[in-house]
Amino acid sequence: DSAAPRPMISPPLDRDLDDEELVELERFLSSPSIAETSMELYSLDGFFAAILSGPRTSVPSVWLPWIWDCERGERSPEFETVEQAQRMLGLVMRHYNSVARALMDADEPFEPIYPDGDIDAAISWCAGYLTGVSLDPGGWEELVCAEPRWFGPILSLGEVDEEGAEPGPRQLRR
Repeated sequence: DSAAPRPMISPPLDRDLDDEELVELERFLSSPSIAETSMELYSLDGFFAAILSGPRTSVPSVWLPWIWDCERGERSPEFETVEQAQRMLGLVMRHYNSVARALMDADEPFEPIYPDGDIDAAISWCAGYLTGVSLDPGGWEELVCAEPRWFGPILSLGEVDEEGAEPGPRQLRR
């Protein structure tokens, strides 16, 4: 008599990812099957900040493909098992919810997850934010034009210049 497999129990979607779970998600995003196209963890954090702070609501079916393919939003990861797919999607959604809660918390200013002083992580976060903005350029245009100072640091760090060089520490002095 064989026992039926027990369903994998996921933590509630309203629980922030702990450090081990952030590392687990980061490892998956950098796994060989999607490393060339997926967002980095810091980009994902910025991406969620843009989606959630944007002028219009965006549903997961629109933005989820961009996590796995940040250039075109066309690739999907090849999960090894259904359990892995559930686990990774659960981690993604929990982090999305964490960013949403942080943005809505009126008592505390929003803080990205990248470490203070880590320029590469800040560049990645800003690039992710701009990817989120690019999903609704019409919605963002009025706000960006009305308040360009709000977006200057993100634009400076998150965009590649015309010569193809990635932004660097010099943009912090603007």
